[in-house]
Amino acid sequence: MCICCVAVPVAAATGLSLDKKHRKNIQRNGWEPKQARPFVVLTVVAILLLNIGSVIIHTRFYQLGL
Repeated sequence: MCICCVAVPVAAATGLSLDKKHRKNIQRNGWEPKQARPFVVLTVVAILLLNIGSVIIHTRFYQLGL
């Protein structure tokens, strides 16, 4: 796999791991968990941007001079 394709599952695993740690920290401190989950939203945005970049690189590989 190319570096663009490998970055997608890495971003997903990192984002979900950060979300899990954040949720555990909230529960440990006795705070009430919020409905909004910022790490999940940021992870989804990052995955979408990586997928768009991957499509651009894979479809325009020779036009970009790579």
